[in-house]
Amino acid sequence: MRHLFVILSLCLAGAVCFAGATLYVDDNAPNDPGPRDSLVSDPAEDGSEAHPFDAIQQAIDAAANGDEVIILPGTYTGPGNRDIDFKGKPITVRGTNPEDPNTVAATIIDCQGTQADPHRGFYIHSGETESSVLKGLTIRNGYG
Repeated sequence: MRHLFVILSLCLAGAVCFAGATLYVDDNAPNDPGPRDSLVSDPAEDGSEAHPFDAIQQAIDAAANGDEVIILPGTYTGPGNRDIDFKGKPITVRGTNPEDPNTVAATIIDCQGTQADPHRGFYIHSGETESSVLKGLTIRNGYG
């Protein structure tokens, strides 16, 4: 099984990183009627701590410049949790504690990719700059 531990930051030293709202993603939120199913959501889902998104792409789509997307430990699979696109936004997408290897190892994006059906964790291709930050996640089974 291949694992990629993402502990890097795309926000380079000395760069200005914006501070904005915080959006949360949880693959198994208490109010979610379809735990671990990114296609079945909490009807009040808004990215708050009480009603987090269940797909990472939903949080990125809702994020504004300078926002932070925090991904709680869990295993994220399926649509919205692979082939994730920053869409050129200067945002931070991170695990809850990017400096703790145990938390990083417990915050997993499983792309479920194969050579016949390739998927990747993130697709960075829309003019992202050093203000687009990705850190504190484990990406596995990605092909791209």
